[in-house]
Amino acid sequence: MFHRKAKTLRKKILTLNVCIIIGAFCLFTVIFLRITYRRIHSELLKSSSASFQQTETLLTEKMDSLRNEMDLICLNTQVEDLLTADNSRKYKDLLSWNIDATEIKDKINSVLYQSNIDGVTVITQNPIAQADPFCKLSSVQKTKWYNCVHPSNSSFIWTQVTDLDSTGKNDPHVCFTRKLPYVYQEYETYFVGFLKKDYLETLLNANITDAYASCYAVDKKGTLLFGKNMENEEETGRISGWIRTRQAKSDTLIPIQNVSLDGQDYFIGAQNIENTNVTLIYTYSFSKKSSDIIRENLLLMLSIIAVVLPLVFLFSFLTAGSITKPLETLKKSMIEASRGNFDIALPPLSSDVEVQTLTSCFRYMLTKISILLDKQYNYGKQIKDLELKSLQAQINPHFLYNTLDLINWKAVKDGNKEIQNLVVALSSYYRKGLSKGANYVTLQSEIEHITAFTYIENMRFDNGITLKIDVSDKCSSCKVPKLILQPLVENSISHGILETDDTRGTVLVKARRRGGTLYVAVVDNGIGMEQKTADGLLRSDTRKSERAHYGIWNINERLKLSFGPEYRLTLISHIGRGTAVILKMPFHTEEKNDNV
Repeated sequence: MFHRKAKTLRKKILTLNVCIIIGAFCLFTVIFLRITYRRIHSELLKSSSASFQQTETLLTEKMDSLRNEMDLICLNTQVEDLLTADNSRKYKDLLSWNIDATEIKDKINSVLYQSNIDGVTVITQNPIAQADPFCKLSSVQKTKWYNCVHPSNSSFIWTQVTDLDSTGKNDPHVCFTRKLPYVYQEYETYFVGFLKKDYLETLLNANITDAYASCYAVDKKGTLLFGKNMENEEETGRISGWIRTRQAKSDTLIPIQNVSLDGQDYFIGAQNIENTNVTLIYTYSFSKKSSDIIRENLLLMLSIIAVVLPLVFLFSFLTAGSITKPLETLKKSMIEASRGNFDIALPPLSSDVEVQTLTSCFRYMLTKISILLDKQYNYGKQIKDLELKSLQAQINPHFLYNTLDLINWKAVKDGNKEIQNLVVALSSYYRKGLSKGANYVTLQSEIEHITAFTYIENMRFDNGITLKIDVSDKCSSCKVPKLILQPLVENSISHGILETDDTRGTVLVKARRRGGTLYVAVVDNGIGMEQKTADGLLRSDTRKSERAHYGIWNINERLKLSFGPEYRLTLISHIGRGTAVILKMPFHTEEKNDNV
């Protein structure tokens, strides 16, 4: 019977092919992504280093240029004279102030005309009139700008301008401050230039073409000055903190390198711009870049699989059909043969070696079965003939039984009790022996059979044999092979008890049930034998060499053939003490449809 969960060979081939293709794609994808990951890591590290170096060079040159342009203003002789001298008396005359102020403005505008500087403010302690572009230092001394610039040792300082409202310059500007290199009468003076953030960000991004990269400038405290940063504020803080820690342990240069922060991979580099308080930082989010590349490649692979898989499935279906078609033909022929229909057309031979071998073997099997069926038919005819002969052979026992019945009635009529009992015992002996042709009888029937046999033997040997029966009612109903005890009792009498000096003795028949097993023992107190001799009675050659003990060998073989090799006889014997024969049989009370 076929298992419900069994799959057809075609389904298995289809499933296997699809699994192989998907597995190969997955393996190829993993290897491809691994190689791609390493390749882009190496390439992006090199390109990031090149971009960072070019941006740093460009920014340094631009800041030097801005410093030079600012120096054209602050180192001008007229400007020096104006800011270093005590002009409190000179500029009491407003006209004199306007003349000098106009000349300085023209000088500043001439520089700004050819520069990217958006504006210049002069912040000084000199007691000059406060007018654009001049601003008194006292008005900005409480600003963050002043707190950043005043204590700095740098001569070129970049800061945010959010708190220089008095200058009139607000975001989106960034300011750079040039400290005046001279001090006269402790007049502290600063030249502040303003640049638009867009210009500086464009300058930084000139060499940044990747959306995952960013380049920005911070001051010594890590405050963002200009530049577009792709990371959020928290990530920027972690990166800036890592850079400050590295710069505290080494020189000002941090080359581009791979850094892992909180499970994210970055390419990070930093460089202090010489003669300024500016640190240029470059970051590249490699984790996001690699994740996006992997996602794109996976989508590509899935698209390929979506196109290829139906083709593979169709190809596998056709291939599986070509393989399984001859097997389907062979299977149908086998099913017909299993139903007993051997008159079928032999399946054709396939071009596949394996299927061809199976077909050849099946065709050979059909031929052999046909031959065996013919033999079985002939054996059946022979068995019928033997049954007829057996029926004819049973006529004589039945005739003898009927004759004994007639003698019994004659003995009853004449009042001869001894002859009557002997005839009744002999009649019972044959009746139980015939058992209406049944191969299995109850143990009780076997007990009655050996009882009749012992009675007849006692008539021959002057009642010298005592038969004892120890069988429970449960064991009496057990089915056992016919004529299983009589040969054993006969051996106990003929070869055990009658061989003693007084030719008298006892035969005990005892039966017990142990679970599903029945044990029957036939024990006598005859002359016995050596145990080695007793064991030899059950060997396969006993049938030929010991005709007197053929019955024991026959019973042992019948038990093994009927119930299996674990069911057999056991002989225990001692010289002068007697012999015990133990039969082991399965316990059952139903008819067993076997021929014994």
